[in-house]
Amino acid sequence: LILNITCEVQDSVSRLTATATVSVTIVDTNEPPVCNQPEPITVKSDLPADSVITSISCQDPDKTPKFKSLAYTIYSEPVTVNLDIRRNGDVVLLQALPAGTTFILVTVNVSDISLVITVQFQIFVLVIKCPQEITESGLLFPETPVNSLIRVNCSDIYSGQIYRSCYLNQTWGLFNYNNCSRKDLENTDQLIRNLITNTSQLSPKEVQAALNTIADNLADSLRNSSTIISGDIMQMMRILHNVGEITQLYDTVYLDEGTFKNFVSAFDVIIDADVDVWKSANNEEYEIGAMLLEALDNIAAASLRDEHPLDERPIVKENLVIKRASSRDGIFFPNRTEVSYGDHDGWVLQSSSTVFLSKNAFGNTNDDVKYSVVLYRNVTEKFQINQKLQNGTLSGKVLNSDIVSLTINKSVDTLSPPLLLSFSIYKDDFSNPSCGYLDTDA
Repeated sequence: LILNITCEVQDSVSRLTATATVSVTIVDTNEPPVCNQPEPITVKSDLPADSVITSISCQDPDKTPKFKSLAYTIYSEPVTVNLDIRRNGDVVLLQALPAGTTFILVTVNVSDISLVITVQFQIFVLVIKCPQEITESGLLFPETPVNSLIRVNCSDIYSGQIYRSCYLNQTWGLFNYNNCSRKDLENTDQLIRNLITNTSQLSPKEVQAALNTIADNLADSLRNSSTIISGDIMQMMRILHNVGEITQLYDTVYLDEGTFKNFVSAFDVIIDADVDVWKSANNEEYEIGAMLLEALDNIAAASLRDEHPLDERPIVKENLVIKRASSRDGIFFPNRTEVSYGDHDGWVLQSSSTVFLSKNAFGNTNDDVKYSVVLYRNVTEKFQINQKLQNGTLSGKVLNSDIVSLTINKSVDTLSPPLLLSFSIYKDDFSNPSCGYLDTDA
């Protein structure tokens, strides 16, 4: 802004006058923004994300356009509270408040390019909690702040802790028993670790005796329990997986009938657990379905090493059937001419899942071939498609059939004619079916 000031002077005697003009340039000096001071605020700890907590109103008294544009920067203490401030001054909670937050100091810097003012205000958090809950088994979950995780000790027969979430709507989440381990199997866990650590120091006879003990311990533990939790699945699968690994390390060790049947019973109990229990146990670290298939294949292979004649009667359980035999006439399973498949023969004989291998597949030989066939059911919602149990394209794939496994104790490069597998399909409303397989090298 330029002001022109003219001054006129007149002589009082001669009446002569003179004028002078002065130009004054007024430069706009930047003034800081002016903001209101928010009052202390109280919010509830279950405040949802994207909620507007308060609003800061700021103006800039400057007339020059370049000084009137305001920029906001917001900081919170503790820094774990995630806040943002919009161009209109609204202070927004970006994520749910971290559990245990009771007080927040908020600092907002407001800048008009060259000048910055600071506004601070306080937020007090009224902690909302999930109510205390006592389960039927006597476990106590105390009042717990929302959006937090609580740990309580597992029940008496277990070591470890149960995890449970308290959600923002003040409801409890599902129990996570993954960290619960049976106390009566702790010695078994240690025995397994010793076997793996001392592989070069133990004789096959000592290893076989240890595996018999492990199988007996599993059977005793399962007899004393009526409920299977996710921690049971994870603990027993670690044991069974390691048993399978040990049978591969000691390739001269065989499993007798009693030991093998005890292991099979443990596998059946694991499969029989509820779908929700399986969903809790399945995670990226433990691909339970793939571990189970690989472990039972290895254990079945070890049972074929016995020099004694095999008990060729099928072992039939609620969720799996195993047929082990010695044959030079090929392999066909299930053989519907067999007298009985036991108490559960109905589901076995009704299944259209079959295994067929011609007696000519191994070439011209009169040698008997020992084999083991396993047919699994009730696993479609429990076994996950993943890097081990796959079919080439993982995305969007689900299991829609029984699972069949065949183990033979004969080395062969090519099966001619090839192995033929058929599967019972559960649902007909799928398109583009494809066969999957267990990739033990994944």
